[in-house]
Amino acid sequence: MGRSDLEALVANRVSERRDLEFKRDLPGETPEEIKEFLAEVTSLANAQGGDLIFGIEEKAGVATALVGLTVENQDKTLLRLENVLRDSIDPKLIGVQMEWIPLDEPFGAVIIRVPASLAAPHRVRYKKNGLFFGRNSRGKYEMDAQELRVAFTKSEQLPEKFASSTLTRLKPREAVICLSLLIQNQPR
Repeated sequence: MGRSDLEALVANRVSERRDLEFKRDLPGETPEEIKEFLAEVTSLANAQGGDLIFGIEEKAGVATALVGLTVENQDKTLLRLENVLRDSIDPKLIGVQMEWIPLDEPFGAVIIRVPASLAAPHRVRYKKNGLFFGRNSRGKYEMDAQELRVAFTKSEQLPEKFASSTLTRLKPREAVICLSLLIQNQPR
């Protein structure tokens, strides 16, 4: 995704949805801002994955302006966000991609691409917060007990489904590698 894609989101007045969230500003360092950031990321991972885009203003869930962000050090900013994710989500979330998209100097936008997770559900583990978040077309919400039961059951059944449908089509060496990865990444 590049600058023209971001401009198209605004020009076409694209709405937030289950796999897309707009934020004007990056999360700061207050506990409330960090918890909100973690909730957004885990809700995407626990649903179908998606993009969290910082630097786009929205009104009523519709992209209205590409306002951009200014940061002193792009690498340091992205590293801070990566560290927050690494240290505050259980189980750890694998495969998140972050990218700084340059706009007119000194502005830029940040795109965080969150994959649908094979190890879902993920919980926010920050400042004694142990909540699980899901996502629907209007945004994130706290998952209830029934949704958690379904999510844990799906997660436990995934290796068997994968093995039965995929491993039979792989060459022996590929099958061994896939099984090894599944065993290593099995939720505990």
